[in-house]
Amino acid sequence: MSIIRVLTDQGVKRVKIAGDRPTPEEEQLIRAEYQSVPPMNEMGGTQTMPMTPTLPQEPPQPPPPPELKPDPLTPDQREIVKAKAMQYEQSLQGPGMGTVATKLARPRFAGERPSQAEAAGGKGLGRTIAGTQGFVQGMVGDEERAKQIDQNLANLPYEPGVAGMAERLIQFSAIASPVSNLGKLRGAGRFTSEVAGGAVSGTIGHSGQQERLSDLLKDHPQLANPVTDFLASDPDDSFALGRFKSGLETAAVDATAIKAFAFALKSMKGAARLLPGGETKLADEVAESVPKADPNHVVRPPINGQVQTAHAGQIQIPDKAVEAINKPIQKTLELGSRVIPDKLVRPIKSRVEAISPRIANRLDVFELDQNLLAGHYMARALPFLKSFAQMSKADRKEFSRYAMNSNMSDANDILRKYKRKPKTSGILREFDDLRKMFDDLHDLGKDNGLDIKYTRNYIPRIMKDYEGFMRSLGKEAKDPIDQAVDAAQSAKTDKLIAQANKQGLNPPKNVALTEFERREVIRKHLESLKYTGDGSPGFMKERVVDEIGKDQLKYYGSFEENVQNYISNLTYRVAKNRFSGEVDNVAGYTQEVARLLDEGSITKEQARTITELVDTRLAGGEKSIGIAGKIYRDLVYLTSIGNPISSITQGSEFMLNAYRNGTLETLQTAGKTLSGKGMRISDLGLEEIAKEFSEPLKYSEGLIGKASPQLATKAADEFHKKLNNILRFTLGRTGFKRMDELMKESALNGAFLKAQKQLAKKNSPAYKEFIQNQSRYFEGETQSLVDAIKRGDTGDPNVKVFLFSKLSKTQPISLSEYPEVYLKYPIMRPFYFLKSFGLKQLETTRREVLRKIGSTDPKEIKEGYKQGLRLSVLFGGIGMGGNNLFKDYLLDRDDKPGMTPTLPTGEKAWHAVADGLLTLIGLSRYSAHKIVDETKRTEGLTDLVLPPKTREILSGDVFTNEKNIPFGGKIYSEHFGYGADYKRKKRIEERNKKLRKRGLPPRTRPKRPTRP
Repeated sequence: MSIIRVLTDQGVKRVKIAGDRPTPEEEQLIRAEYQSVPPMNEMGGTQTMPMTPTLPQEPPQPPPPPELKPDPLTPDQREIVKAKAMQYEQSLQGPGMGTVATKLARPRFAGERPSQAEAAGGKGLGRTIAGTQGFVQGMVGDEERAKQIDQNLANLPYEPGVAGMAERLIQFSAIASPVSNLGKLRGAGRFTSEVAGGAVSGTIGHSGQQERLSDLLKDHPQLANPVTDFLASDPDDSFALGRFKSGLETAAVDATAIKAFAFALKSMKGAARLLPGGETKLADEVAESVPKADPNHVVRPPINGQVQTAHAGQIQIPDKAVEAINKPIQKTLELGSRVIPDKLVRPIKSRVEAISPRIANRLDVFELDQNLLAGHYMARALPFLKSFAQMSKADRKEFSRYAMNSNMSDANDILRKYKRKPKTSGILREFDDLRKMFDDLHDLGKDNGLDIKYTRNYIPRIMKDYEGFMRSLGKEAKDPIDQAVDAAQSAKTDKLIAQANKQGLNPPKNVALTEFERREVIRKHLESLKYTGDGSPGFMKERVVDEIGKDQLKYYGSFEENVQNYISNLTYRVAKNRFSGEVDNVAGYTQEVARLLDEGSITKEQARTITELVDTRLAGGEKSIGIAGKIYRDLVYLTSIGNPISSITQGSEFMLNAYRNGTLETLQTAGKTLSGKGMRISDLGLEEIAKEFSEPLKYSEGLIGKASPQLATKAADEFHKKLNNILRFTLGRTGFKRMDELMKESALNGAFLKAQKQLAKKNSPAYKEFIQNQSRYFEGETQSLVDAIKRGDTGDPNVKVFLFSKLSKTQPISLSEYPEVYLKYPIMRPFYFLKSFGLKQLETTRREVLRKIGSTDPKEIKEGYKQGLRLSVLFGGIGMGGNNLFKDYLLDRDDKPGMTPTLPTGEKAWHAVADGLLTLIGLSRYSAHKIVDETKRTEGLTDLVLPPKTREILSGDVFTNEKNIPFGGKIYSEHFGYGADYKRKKRIEERNKKLRKRGLPPRTRPKRPTRP
């Protein structure tokens, strides 16, 4: 009798047989007994075959009970299991036990807290930053605040165990390591550098109230001494004394540790050398004593009972660690914002946008609207103005008098003289088109709330010298003009107060007449010789002085000036009326502010702030720097950027566009930009390089008003016109204007392509992000914007506003992108000349990096650091750094004289990149070099604060500096002039310095002839 196992259709069966082995017949019977027969419904064919009867199956045998055995785990295995369980528990309740490698080289799991290494690193660095902040507070005189920071640091416990040691080491090394390395670079010995690093770290990065080694020794009388008694922390110590003790003890401990370690190391090496191969053996023993980690063994806590699988992912820093590390930085940024107030450097629109993106969008609409209107009507006037410039001076003067007196018959007689000349063959038709354009402008003004009296055959005329005109009439201008201005002021004040009361807001503070309004009132008064007191501009009144005599024409502006000024002024008034809500069925910004206030989107205080900022923009746009300021501005531009090197500098903006819109998108649209087939700046009504380069509002200069400056004369005005023409010619010929256009058009085309890619897939994360962001600005018009972008309609009004806004983020293309001080006080505008792009770059850094880092949202903080890295690499490093190296080669500023192409040394490349990074905070390379140089630091700071070239003007160098010569002055100076002499001298000094180090005598060369 035996039991065998037989494989059957029902699995392996245990069968009892009589003998040791079954016979073939027995095996056949066993298999037949367990053979499965399919039921009828499982048989194939027609199911007509007879069924084979089957016996009922026996119930399956239950499995045998499990056999109880002893625990198979060894004691070591049980300890491993217990360790894993403890690790899992700690991963849920406290910092994990993983190493830096296991924690940072894999994704963070939900519910997992920072490891001990991460906690120690974050707290150690945070202690250093907080200690530095306390040191700064103490240096600026706020000892109470500084001591409070010290006390808070002293009360903050260190991590237990090894993590606490790591925390202390990081706190110490964060300052000590850079200082000691700097000392070594300066030639100091290792011991001196290390001790100095410890002293600086203890003084700056550690709390003066924190318990130190001296406090421990003080508790053991046998070890205490007067020195440790003095160095021990004392709550009654002043901030300075506490920090002094901390620095002194840290330096002493550092010195002792260095000497002891050096002695021990020498002893170990000496003992090792006594044996053959001793050093190698010693190193091997030390290496073997370190436990080896299994790189493939990673313990992960299960989720819902399932063990997670390792996968690639970005390193995640815990939010709490981010907040702890970043808090001192937030305080530092807050301090910086108080030192440099927003009124000085932050654009008006940026401040409005921080309160309400919707009102910022309305500001963009206003800026774009006046650009497009002025550009459209100026384009219609341009053909005749070009033909008019071909006429003789006498004919231009005579034609102007006839046209401004609406004497079209005599005016056309003069034009007929030029009908048969090739360049002016269409002059009569062009003049008819011009007159039609003025009629259309009249209709535009009427449709947008301007009460303009219609004059047949109207040609605008603007008076420039009102005093001379009044004397020609034998009248005194002073008293009647004062009365007219007072009446207009009263009317404006009543109107603004009524509007504020209607909206439930406080009356505006700035109710004075703007310079534009004052001049228009005076001009209207002079032309009508009466004033009705409603404050409306002169072009809105019916003309009373019907005819200008020959001897009176000199008191008026030229024909070209009058045409341009009229177009600019009227289109500005139209755009302003639309923006202010003075047009029927058009919601102005005041209505938008009232709606947002009613919805609870903004507070009353925010509503008042928005109103004040917008009023500042509108009033500032109607203030002029005067003729003297314009002459100074154009001279500064001409002598600073009127050269090819400045044009090359503009090329660095290509990488700024790559930062804003993506490198791939910027490269993809480069061909379209160069060929002119994409967006053009003229599509947005943009012509000027920067808004400071053009007048906020064009009108005749300060010849109207009681306090006209002495320079406001006809001669000064004529000089400025010629200077401005020279400037425009120079910027055109040197390529500066074209490069500026290309960079702006590259930004527009890249932004449009990026938007199209974001909207390519509906409901994608990029699509949803675009909708979410733009709905804050466009609100109910967002879907219209999306549809227009998807169909590629760059002519859609919302698309134009969108692209205008994108470009204005990095370019000063409107007055809304200038600070409050610039707009409010025209006398301060020279201080901003040549600094507008630098201020926009500073604002880009503050908006994209610093404000995000200074926020309390961990996601924003991480995004700020990310954008800071991108901006530094793309624009500061590749853009400006590469641009600096190229200019250095062209100007022979590289390491070898001459124009032989050579790769820059690492030091040279680093300096070029460092200069580029300084542009991120608005510093030019010229200013940065002077500020860094101790001998020129005062000059650098002076140039940074004062209007450009102030020192050169006061010293007279502005007339002798070769670099100020337009076109080739800078290139000549660097290759043949004073710049070449300076570089030659520096190279000789560097060469002789190297020779002295080698013990060789310095070489001398004959001096070049002294320049006269």
